[in-house]
Amino acid sequence: MINFNKILHINIRDKFVVAFLTLSLLPIVIVGSWGIHSNLQLQRELATNDLNNELKDIKGELAHFFYGLEENIYFLTSSNSFKNFTQQYQSDNDYQQQEIVTSLLPEVLTFTRQKDMFYQIKLIDFEGEELFQVVQQNSSYHLVKPGDLNQGGSRYYIYVAQQTKPNSATFSPTEIIPVNGSTPIQTICCIYHVQQPDFKGALIIHIKADSFYRIIESSRNLFPRKIMLVDDHGYYVYHSEYKDSWNKLSAFKEQSNLNVDYGQNFTKRIFLNVQDSIFDFDSILVGSARVFEADSEFEQKYNLLIAISKNVIFSEIRSQFILFASILSGFVLISFLVALIATKQFVQPITNLIEKAKFISSGNYTSRVEVETHDEIADLAKQFNVMTQSLEKREKQISMHQDMLKEKVKLRTFELETEKNKLQTILDNIPNGILMLDKNGIILSASTVLTTILNKSKMDLVGRKYCDVIDCNHDLESCFLNELFQSNEFKTASWVYPKDKSDKKYLEHVLIPIYKNGIGERVLAIITDNTRKKKLQDKLIKSEKFAVTGELAVVIAHEVRNSLTSVSMILQLIQRSEELKDAESVDVALDSIKKLESVVKNLLGFARPQLPVKERCNINQVLEFCVKFVRHQMEKDKAEIQIQLDKQLPSLKLDENQVKEAIINLILNGFQAIEKQGTIKVIARKENLNQQMKDLQELSIHEDGEFRVEENEIHLSKGEEVICIEIEDNGIGIPQDNIERIFDPFFTTKRNGTGLGLPQVKRVINQHGGIVRVCSEYSKGTCFTVYLPICKS
Repeated sequence: MINFNKILHINIRDKFVVAFLTLSLLPIVIVGSWGIHSNLQLQRELATNDLNNELKDIKGELAHFFYGLEENIYFLTSSNSFKNFTQQYQSDNDYQQQEIVTSLLPEVLTFTRQKDMFYQIKLIDFEGEELFQVVQQNSSYHLVKPGDLNQGGSRYYIYVAQQTKPNSATFSPTEIIPVNGSTPIQTICCIYHVQQPDFKGALIIHIKADSFYRIIESSRNLFPRKIMLVDDHGYYVYHSEYKDSWNKLSAFKEQSNLNVDYGQNFTKRIFLNVQDSIFDFDSILVGSARVFEADSEFEQKYNLLIAISKNVIFSEIRSQFILFASILSGFVLISFLVALIATKQFVQPITNLIEKAKFISSGNYTSRVEVETHDEIADLAKQFNVMTQSLEKREKQISMHQDMLKEKVKLRTFELETEKNKLQTILDNIPNGILMLDKNGIILSASTVLTTILNKSKMDLVGRKYCDVIDCNHDLESCFLNELFQSNEFKTASWVYPKDKSDKKYLEHVLIPIYKNGIGERVLAIITDNTRKKKLQDKLIKSEKFAVTGELAVVIAHEVRNSLTSVSMILQLIQRSEELKDAESVDVALDSIKKLESVVKNLLGFARPQLPVKERCNINQVLEFCVKFVRHQMEKDKAEIQIQLDKQLPSLKLDENQVKEAIINLILNGFQAIEKQGTIKVIARKENLNQQMKDLQELSIHEDGEFRVEENEIHLSKGEEVICIEIEDNGIGIPQDNIERIFDPFFTTKRNGTGLGLPQVKRVINQHGGIVRVCSEYSKGTCFTVYLPICKS
């Protein structure tokens, strides 16, 4: 069964209105439609009967007319006078011909008097010669004089007569112009083919059209119609719409005929049916009847057609339909208004129930429905109010329980939040990073410390795979995560993070499996940053080596210095001796001793550094002095040095001599790297650090006969104001394997180097609270950057 509710989506009031209108209008529509249909059938039947009666009347009148004409023609052509005329008309004796015509005239006049409807009667032979002509003038008939007869101008009549069987007739509409040239006279021309033993010709009888009109239009019809008389070729002999242009029926019969006006199918149906019939076409009703019987001497067959438009037939029905539609529309409007009023009484209580139900669904259980219809809807409203009262009571109970539950939840939530905050505070203050992983290695939560260790926010950590975050080996992750739950033991591992950057960290993690109901579900990862520890270990080892080396260097330098002093004094005495033969060798020996004393001095100076004596000075003047100090030597070797200074740089508290020595050391280092060709740039500017910087300062202490090395951390904060000094060269650069070792004492790649220059530079900069950084690309050049804090100066 069809569910109209799914199709129509309308409310109950609309459904009642539709049902009311349907039940009200359906009988009226059915009865009205049946009445209109019955009237249509009745009107069609009336039109059909009227057509049949009119056809019979016109057919009878035409039969009477043409049978009388046929009889008169027969008597005329069979009379002795006509036969004598046709036998003797070729006589050369004019008197004799006139006598023959005169003898025939009474017969012709008798023929015309029988029917007062002829305008002209004439006889022509097939040579086209008129033999006689009788014309009606002033209500009487007169014989045309032989001299006025038409000779050879009747070819049309001869052609038509020759196409007609002997002693039979055909008809054609014509117009004849009178002798006096007045208005043309409309006629129907009867062309009778006369054939006797001694004569062949045509008897032409022009019947006045108004006489024919009276016969055709003598009947009366209830409806306007068209009356047509057509021959068996479909050409019009008479057409009620062409009475004023009669000659067009014949002159333009190829352009205006039954085939052209109504189509060949219409014409075929008309002429194939030999019986009198009524035809129903698209827009017209046509009655057709044969007007001549089979025994008629007329060769051609003629059909009488009466056509009535259906619009005319059913015009009254259409008016009735419009009236019925208007009444029906008014009834629909009245029914609709009545339905609205009636259904409102039914729907309004239901609407009130719906509105109250909406209030109740929103939690307002105090609402009540007031319905006074005293029917089933009122009973429904009462039950609705009982239900609402019950819901209100239940809601109060639920509300009380909810309030109690809320207090308990609030208290428990506060306790949980307190414990959570305590735990989070503990986790955030533990120097180790804490991660919670699922069994697939996906990070579920992370502590705050991890953001510092891994330089990533919590959003970048949660939801990602543990291996991808810590940049460890996937095989390592697979080993720990796949075997962790099976072994039921915690696992540890160490790695370098990140692997693709120079600022590396040494990390260590401990993975602890967490079980629930004997099934491993979580993994607790504890990550420790051992970078400082690792660096301190490396520094400690290096410091211990350096302490031993420094102590040994002091002893050796002291002993070597004493020996060099003795040797130098002896060589100076030899140099002053008058018996000296090889003075040049002595000079070389003295120069070598001076170099050795310089090395010993540097070694002792590095092993026993002097504390800086700081005074406020202009850093630009210090840099200009350093550049000026090395410029002569560099220009001599075709090397270029450029200097770019910020004139607004503030003054700093420095040990000017130590800083000059450090800067000159860096410039000379670059000069040696460019192999006495190329360019060195010295740039100084003030800037704010965009990142935090740290370094370890080594302090060599020699007291109480002991030599030791201590370390101090130098810290430059992000955003701190510093003076940045860059010494850049385009030399051969430093291999990446050597960059981490260039500040180690005694490390050098130069043939005559001591490995103390860059360590001494670092020590001087560190003593001033600064940091030195190096950036180098092999075969492209090196850049040393010195950061000196402004606020500490």
